[in-house]
Amino acid sequence: MTIVINESSFNNATERQMYAFLEVVSLILKDSNETIFVKPDNFSMDIYNTVSNWISIKHRSLFYSIFQRARCESTVNDFSAYNGDNRILSKGCAIAFDFSHITVSIGSLDIWEGNKITGCFEFINGDNEVITDECAELVNISNKAHDVKNMFIPISKLAKYISSGVDFLQRKNDICPDFIFCGDTEAVLRKMSKDRLNALIRCLSNFDSMVHKDSSDSVKQNPKINRHYVYKLPDGNDEFFYHHVDLIRSERIHYLQKDNKIFIGYIGKHLPTKKF
Repeated sequence: MTIVINESSFNNATERQMYAFLEVVSLILKDSNETIFVKPDNFSMDIYNTVSNWISIKHRSLFYSIFQRARCESTVNDFSAYNGDNRILSKGCAIAFDFSHITVSIGSLDIWEGNKITGCFEFINGDNEVITDECAELVNISNKAHDVKNMFIPISKLAKYISSGVDFLQRKNDICPDFIFCGDTEAVLRKMSKDRLNALIRCLSNFDSMVHKDSSDSVKQNPKINRHYVYKLPDGNDEFFYHHVDLIRSERIHYLQKDNKIFIGYIGKHLPTKKF
C-alpha cells in the first residue's frame, strides 16, 4: 500500500488537527507494516519546520520520522480539488491519482475530511497533448474518513514473489480468488510491466476501498461508443462492462459484478467517451 501526503491540507491546519493527523498515521504504521509513504517534492523542510514549532516533542519526533521515511516524488501533472466554486492545487493528489495510490490529509478543510477527494486532473499524454479529467476522484484518509484499522486488506504474501504477469496468472487464485479475468485480459496481464502489475495487485487487494465509477449516459446511449464496453463472459455471453476503477495514469479496469464474482473485462487505456 502506498500513501501520498496531501501537502495542501497542511495549509491553515490547527494544532488539534495536526495531532489527529499524526494519530491516523500512527494507526496506519501499526496496522500495515508494508505501507510506503510518499511526499510530493514541494513538501519541503519549510513545512516541517513550521509545523514542528507548535507541536509537542513526542509528536514532533513522529512527524520527523514520517517526513524522513517518505519517498520524495515529483510530477508534471496537476490535480485541482474542488472546494465550492474554488479549486485547490495539490501535487500530492496528482501523484496519488496518477498511480492509483491513496492520500492522507489533515482535516483543515471539509474537502480533506471525506473518504474521497474530487477534482480536475490534467496530464500530458504520449503525444504531448494536455488531457483533462474533470470528474477525477481518489481515495483519501483523514481522522474522520475511515476506520483505519479495518481499511487495509492484506496483500497475499505470495504477491511479494510475483515478478511477471505469468507468475500472477499462475497464483491469481491465491491472491484474488473472487476475480475472473475475461477475454483478452489474460494476454494483457502476461505483457504487464512490474509497475503496472504492482498497481493491479494493490487495486485488487483493496478493491472495496477504491473509487468506483459508472460510465455516463452519453456512453450508454450511444451505440457507436458503448460497443467498446462489451466483453465476453466465460459462459460465452456478451455483457456491458460500464463500471470501472483507475489503475495507473490514464488506465482503467472495467469490471462486472455478478453471482458474487467480479469479472474483469478490460485493462488498459481510457475507453472512448463523448469527450475522450
